[in-house]
Amino acid sequence: MVSDDLIQRAKAGDPASMLNLALAYDAGGQFEDAASWMDKAAATDDPTSRLQSALWVLYGANVTRDPVAAFDSIKNLGQDGDSRAQRLTAVLLAFGLGCQRDWGAALACLKQLSTPGTMQHAPKWPCLMTWYTTLRVGVRPDLNCFCPTQELKFIAI
Repeated sequence: MVSDDLIQRAKAGDPASMLNLALAYDAGGQFEDAASWMDKAAATDDPTSRLQSALWVLYGANVTRDPVAAFDSIKNLGQDGDSRAQRLTAVLLAFGLGCQRDWGAALACLKQLSTPGTMQHAPKWPCLMTWYTTLRVGVRPDLNCFCPTQELKFIAI
């Protein structure tokens, strides 16, 4: 059940509350309400909401699936400086999800994240190499392995 307090904060325009309300509605099976609140949250330019919204578009969760649009959104967010989006861009490039597969560009994204001053966001190189190996046998990527965060909810593909 969604609390009245959360609804009121979301209606007042708090981006985090809008996102949390969208996720709560999604968890409760109210998918149209979830999509509506996710759109509102993403429109606030809150990076976490924008990234979560792009993930929904990537997977087709409560919205029409559009991997190309999702890739573009995630890449743009990464170019705006969001390290989570930069990591995810590398993953999408590595696997060709919403874009042409490009391991060189994926590694360039990771290298940029590994520069001094950004080590708190350093990518998991072993995980990427495991993906590269398993990709040859057709295993789908586990985005939680590469981009762990409590702020984002990934859905199995």
